[in-house]
Amino acid sequence: MSRAPATRPHGVPGGDLFLPYRHLAVRVIDQALRDLAGPAQSRNDRESARAFLAGSPMLRLWCAVAEIDARWLVVHLQKRPAGSGGSFAGAGGFIE
Repeated sequence: MSRAPATRPHGVPGGDLFLPYRHLAVRVIDQALRDLAGPAQSRNDRESARAFLAGSPMLRLWCAVAEIDARWLVVHLQKRPAGSGGSFAGAGGFIE
């Protein structure tokens, strides 16, 4: 899976100190994907996740921390069939 690197937000440390921030950001994005696709999720959770993943300013911020190109993610999600679900975290995902 290829992705373009994003710019780290100002004030976020680099190197090993940055890793916990990156993990948190990936988990936030992953939870939004789960909320969007999960059949057990409430309608409000799905709508909130849909708005977040459509390219919201908060998505751009979390993607920058996760070092994921938000534009790439939005385009990739638009190509996925509705309800395909899935998760980007874990093996084969964004966390090396």
